[in-house]
Amino acid sequence: MATLDGKRPTKDRENIRPLLPPLKNARANAVQPQLIDAADQLLQTVEAEAALLEQSDLCATMVMVEPAEPAEGVPPEPALPPPASSDFHRTTEAGMNRLGVKIAAAQVVEAMEEVVQTAEQLHRQLGAETELRLALVEPTEGPGEEEGTVIFSHPNNAKTTTKLESLQLRNDMLDAALDKCAAEGSVEVILEEVRKTQKVLKAELKEAVALDEEVKAKEAAAAAKAAKKKKGKKA
Repeated sequence: MATLDGKRPTKDRENIRPLLPPLKNARANAVQPQLIDAADQLLQTVEAEAALLEQSDLCATMVMVEPAEPAEGVPPEPALPPPASSDFHRTTEAGMNRLGVKIAAAQVVEAMEEVVQTAEQLHRQLGAETELRLALVEPTEGPGEEEGTVIFSHPNNAKTTTKLESLQLRNDMLDAALDKCAAEGSVEVILEEVRKTQKVLKAELKEAVALDEEVKAKEAAAAAKAAKKKKGKKA
């Protein structure tokens, strides 16, 4: 047990093998239950740490990276994240979910804190980058419940009923995702490219706000005029 404990954390399950024969022998010879329980606990912990380390290594390949330099004479492509419709996005979501399961399992058996914390940071980064890709998705527009109305369906399952609400939600989603990605160490060149995209969105939002204020001002003026006219008739 001491030898195995000294090799933690480890991904090499071969390190577990030397403990198995003496543990089997201990059970056969009625060694103190507390000692057997301690050995079983150690095995579970080491196994959970190994599984978490393996999944972390796999998920580390799923973080967004700076695009490779293009060949000579080829113009560089904008460093935007892979689209949410890509295999990369779907694979990352699945890997991130598995990583979450491994983290929870490792916490139950009191795995080494440094292993869990590293995995948790990776999980947060993958989650932030997933949110960023989803925030770049254009909402789908469909008919509302009442005739002449529309519904904007967003990738986070939110629904908005006006263009202004849709633009505001998209801008808020991008703001939140960009802040999370920056905090978790995502590649800056990608975040900067997304900020350029958001500038266009913010311009659209500004126009939508101005238009909404103009419509409301006209409606208020019309309502005031109608009220004044009605008051004049009563007089």
